Amino acid sequence: MKDRLLQELIIKQCKQNGDKIAVVDYNRTITYSELDHISESYANLFIEEGIVAGTPVVVVADRCLELIAIALAILKCGAIYVPVDLNYPLHRVEKIISDTGSKIVVNLSDYQLTECNRRIITLQKLRSYKSDNYRKRDRVSAAHIAYIIYTSGTTGNPKGVMVSHKAIINTLRWMTKQFEISGQDVIAHKTSISFTDSIWEIFWPLVNGATISILNSKDVKDPKKMFEWLLQQRITYTQFVPSMLKVFVEYAEVNKLGDSLKDLKWVFNGGEQVGVNLVRRFYDSFKTTKYANIYGMTESAIYATFQIVERESLEMWNSIPIGKPIRNTTVRILNERNQVCDSYQKGEICISGVSLADGYWKDERLTREKFISYKENKGRLYRTGDLGMTDENGRLWYFGRKDNQVNVYGNRVEIYEVEKNILEYEGVTLTAVIPYLDQYGETYLVCYLENEHIDINKLKAFLKLRLPEYMIPKIFQKVKALPLSVNKKVDKTQLKNSMRDREVEKNHKPVMNSVSRIIREIWGLVLECDNFGNDDEFLQVGGDSLTLARVQIELEKQGLYLSYDDLLEHKTINQIVSLLKRRESIG
Repeated sequence: MKDRLLQELIIKQCKQNGDKIAVVDYNRTITYSELDHISESYANLFIEEGIVAGTPVVVVADRCLELIAIALAILKCGAIYVPVDLNYPLHRVEKIISDTGSKIVVNLSDYQLTECNRRIITLQKLRSYKSDNYRKRDRVSAAHIAYIIYTSGTTGNPKGVMVSHKAIINTLRWMTKQFEISGQDVIAHKTSISFTDSIWEIFWPLVNGATISILNSKDVKDPKKMFEWLLQQRITYTQFVPSMLKVFVEYAEVNKLGDSLKDLKWVFNGGEQVGVNLVRRFYDSFKTTKYANIYGMTESAIYATFQIVERESLEMWNSIPIGKPIRNTTVRILNERNQVCDSYQKGEICISGVSLADGYWKDERLTREKFISYKENKGRLYRTGDLGMTDENGRLWYFGRKDNQVNVYGNRVEIYEVEKNILEYEGVTLTAVIPYLDQYGETYLVCYLENEHIDINKLKAFLKLRLPEYMIPKIFQKVKALPLSVNKKVDKTQLKNSMRDREVEKNHKPVMNSVSRIIREIWGLVLECDNFGNDDEFLQVGGDSLTLARVQIELEKQGLYLSYDDLLEHKTINQIVSLLKRRESIG
């Protein structure tokens, strides 16, 4: 194809499908023609403000209609789109802005970014700007950077992954051919804009003349609202991390709703490994939908390998493979001597090909370390840090991380970055953060502190200002002394083995009645502990937005019907019981 730039492919669709709906944001919609016009206006403003080709432009926002136009406008300027979720703590947002060196920040959040010494463009300024005079743009090539996504960093700071137009277009063209999207399809946009999967949710439909439908951050945590939205919007393609998929499947099972989603063609798994049993349950509920296990990372322009999971295959597999490489991509399994492993021999998964990222923004050392030259490969090879193997058919299987990185609810987390921020809290001199698996097979973090005088609630509040929710440990455990290895480092293996029966501080003696007993049992199930009182707040004793959704589902199984918003507002067991009594839901 002659079109080489992401914006060129989208502009082509704007000309061909001008009257077609491009974006749905609840009760707001815009056509492709309107998207083109609005993004042109934004691009003119950006150029007046000093944005030039090849420069990063940070956008602090949530999913919304304006974000789509802003992203397209940045590309039209030849600049680099750098999305940052407005739900990130201000400290992290400012770190990313500082690292990019971005002279201009598009701020759709409530944050006051006056301290960052950047020119700020607000939503009000975008809406009030009126100019149809075309501003000349610098020409860029397909080799230029299209976007930068910041991920958790081994240095304790976020690291920016640079992805070119050529790389992302290769991934999108593979998706188009493999999953046969058409202009009649509606694609769910429900991933945080700071994560790599949001890129395909935005640009894949736009380069194919399809429709983007946006689900906001609040509703994405509520399985009932999400289900209703998928149904009403007639969503045809979406993705889930396994932890959220389990909540969604359980909701469908309890309410016998699986067959309702007749329009849903494909569900993609991403972020972390999915279990065979969960996919079986998915197929039991959603009989007309197909499921694909897709493996990748930000450094491989979202995806690197894929496996179509047929219902019949689940009877043959104990786990689900990550399959074979996407187009123009090569995957090798290398041992510690950088030699290709034989079939069924475990090694590090290494990726090369067109979709490979250019490296890390302003970090040549880490780029050289992770993107290596390889004698059998003319280009570069990315060392993923993941362990895998191939079978006799060349199919790839995943076996977890080889380093200090884990996936929490589908989000990549460097343990060191979490520990670094904890150590910056006054009074903390030694800490260890250890990943555990809950009864659902999901990873959560436990923080051990060698200081019995630390106020855990104040520490959590401190971390909430610096880290996203998924990076904050679920449980904090004070210990008299952390075990040390021979070289005087914290011995995490010994610590983990000695803390199997961990203790969490008890605050209250429970006052029991039949309903509160049911709720306590549900809390204990999802939190994996019973050391909480009836006046303790769910989010203060290890709960989070995902486990709260599980509480909602478990309550429905017991005939206690509460919305996700009810549970956000009524935070303790006693408050929930009082609410149920007021609604006369109990005798």
